[in-house]
Amino acid sequence: MRDVGGPSFALKRAIDDGIVAGPRIFPAGAMISQTSGHGDFRMRHEVPRGSTTPLSEQERQGVAAIADGGAEVLRRTREQLMLGASQIKLMAGGGVASIYDPLDSTQFTERELRAAVEAAEDWGTYVTKKRDMPRTSSAGHVALFGHVPGAILTKGWP
Repeated sequence: MRDVGGPSFALKRAIDDGIVAGPRIFPAGAMISQTSGHGDFRMRHEVPRGSTTPLSEQERQGVAAIADGGAEVLRRTREQLMLGASQIKLMAGGGVASIYDPLDSTQFTERELRAAVEAAEDWGTYVTKKRDMPRTSSAGHVALFGHVPGAILTKGWP
């Protein structure tokens, strides 16, 4: 079962170790989102966030990881891979369950998307993204995947 976003690493380990019965899980780990993006569930009192500000509850639980700029997207991608992600999930556009972002908003720059794709490819895997917004489509190969709308990104496609 491909889990495209959420805290499923412990369940995967329990199944793999024979502690519980269940399907083979391919986890993405935390959804990577920009500040105010589709995966940013922080409350207004948690903003602004400084370099010494603790992670939000959703980040501590592994539901989401907030990343702004190519370097942070690269770090958050590598963290999910370190934790055991089979693929990476980016929240690249607004959604109906979002608190702050408009449904049709474009999230993540091409540079940010490419940072995630390059890190994933270094590990021999790929990136899925939530929503195919026109400005983000050129970051890599786009194909429907996972829940609709969704996409797979790889850097080798024009």
